[in-house]
Amino acid sequence: MKKYVYNIIMIYVILIWVGCTNETEETIRGCTNCNAINFDDDANEDDSSCIFINTNRLGDYAVIDSTMDWVFEWWYDEYNISIVRDSCSSIGIKINNYANGITTSLDNSICVSADIIGDSIFIPYQVVSDYEILETDGYFREDSIFFQIYYLTPNFGDPYIGYVEGKKIN
Repeated sequence: MKKYVYNIIMIYVILIWVGCTNETEETIRGCTNCNAINFDDDANEDDSSCIFINTNRLGDYAVIDSTMDWVFEWWYDEYNISIVRDSCSSIGIKINNYANGITTSLDNSICVSADIIGDSIFIPYQVVSDYEILETDGYFREDSIFFQIYYLTPNFGDPYIGYVEGKKIN
């Protein structure tokens, strides 16, 4: 009989212990998209309250650039760029096909990170595919984009500087 009572007590203790350790996580509602300006890192359930900025800046642009190379020769080129959100940044963007991929191969398209604050674009220093992308800036006006390109080539560090302007096509 003692063994029977002991077993019942042990089962009761185990059930109480398991019940206490199996607490469910508290639901915290909020914005769970890290690209929103009101992202809540503590939220574990999205409440559809996310606020996004710069959405009207995202898309494809038909641009023209004029670039001067290291021997002071100007080059002119027409191409498309794409602006998309950068991962987990409310002001961050990626500019795809920066400087027409810098190379002639479409497979080698250069993608640079930038920030949009209001109508301004800020492209910080970064190294992409061995090209040194130097700090530049630009701006948006209605459905148009304007920014500077400035980079150094991988092997010899030849400088290229230029200007890009274009219109949003979608």
